[in-house]
Amino acid sequence: MEFLSRAILSRSESTQILCEMSQIDESTLDIQQTEDGVLGRLFVFSSTSPQTAISIRKYEDVTVGRGNTNTYQLIQSTASYRHFRVYSVLVDDDMDPLVYCEDLSSNGTFLNHCLIGKGNVVLLSDGDILDVRHCASFLYQQKNITDDDYHHEYDGDEFSITHRLLGTGGFSRIYMAIENKTGRQYACKIIDKKKVSSTRFYDDHEVSILKKLNHPNIVHVAMDYNSENQFFIFEELVTGGDLFSYLTKMGTVPEVTCLFIMYQMLQALGYLHSQNIAHRDLKLENILIVSSNDSVFRIILTDFGVARCMEKGKRMSTFVGTLEYTAPEIRDLKGRSRRCKEMNMGYGKEVDIWSLGIIMYLLLSGNSPTFSSDGTIVFEDEVWKTISRQAKDLISSFLQKLPIQRPTVQEAEEHPWFFRHKSRLEKLYKTRILKQYPL
Repeated sequence: MEFLSRAILSRSESTQILCEMSQIDESTLDIQQTEDGVLGRLFVFSSTSPQTAISIRKYEDVTVGRGNTNTYQLIQSTASYRHFRVYSVLVDDDMDPLVYCEDLSSNGTFLNHCLIGKGNVVLLSDGDILDVRHCASFLYQQKNITDDDYHHEYDGDEFSITHRLLGTGGFSRIYMAIENKTGRQYACKIIDKKKVSSTRFYDDHEVSILKKLNHPNIVHVAMDYNSENQFFIFEELVTGGDLFSYLTKMGTVPEVTCLFIMYQMLQALGYLHSQNIAHRDLKLENILIVSSNDSVFRIILTDFGVARCMEKGKRMSTFVGTLEYTAPEIRDLKGRSRRCKEMNMGYGKEVDIWSLGIIMYLLLSGNSPTFSSDGTIVFEDEVWKTISRQAKDLISSFLQKLPIQRPTVQEAEEHPWFFRHKSRLEKLYKTRILKQYPL
């Protein structure tokens, strides 16, 4: 428990010290950390109550505040009714869920001396201290620490890259980074150049595309950095997980929630397609959620690793994407890419519309789609009896085998499933998305 002593005693002098070291029961830590299903603990230190520990479990929120419905109740009048929320998000089956803290307060929640700010969310790491000033302090201890000693070549001054691993991909690893000037958390994607084809890397690499983009439903790049063997992309840290983890938690997504998700996807896709950019790897895992604590939330399209700026009059001919979401015209190219390129055959932006249909089907049913022998989509599961005819019709239009028969983004927006709610969707998008995240 030596680290605990150092952490508590190093707190800001402007914060009241709310415990004596003699209060800390060292045996509590070892016993409680062996309990199954626990991701971590919040050790509470308060001058008005004995030391206690709050368990953090997967899919269970922990709330702290003055209200008597909170997991831990504060009695001081300076505390908000709900002061902060701690929750977990599963991002990868091979990693423990990530644990976040959302500041809900008027007077502020502090992480390691820094104000989080109402409505903002931070990722918690082992040894972090949350403060509700003059009320209580909460020391977070993580059960399993997912750090590694991966060597990186970044030597810039703007950011500090931590050992906190957030995820991995085919060509990259993602770590938490801290902006040195502000203390703000970012996600740093480190790409190994040796694993990426040099032509694709320099001509079509995702950062060259992302730097051109500015949209509230597309991930924002704060900075990029190039070293001899690695490429670094510093992106906003999105704290609600992805649609895959959300669907895993929910089983199926209510149609009204799916409606606003798909509306935002069309905004992002319409923006991309207007600039002749095809994403080519739309899937649940590449759609991030800012916060899933509400039925209305902002989604962010990410991972532009195989995105492509299309040349005028040219078709794409590379076999890319994730098989379950891949359009038939891409699958038909397997083994014929070079010949198709020479003859300017291939596919266009319509492949993104197909993937959108797969995503919508998955969200509403929780299952992968099935097709009849003639290639038409089948809605035979029991769950489809509760889904509107308009929703099923839109999915069918997205999943037309012939690309020319699929709607464009603009045509999809005029579909009855969206159009009958047009004014409400536009108002919701303006107040909940554009107002908070303007273009």
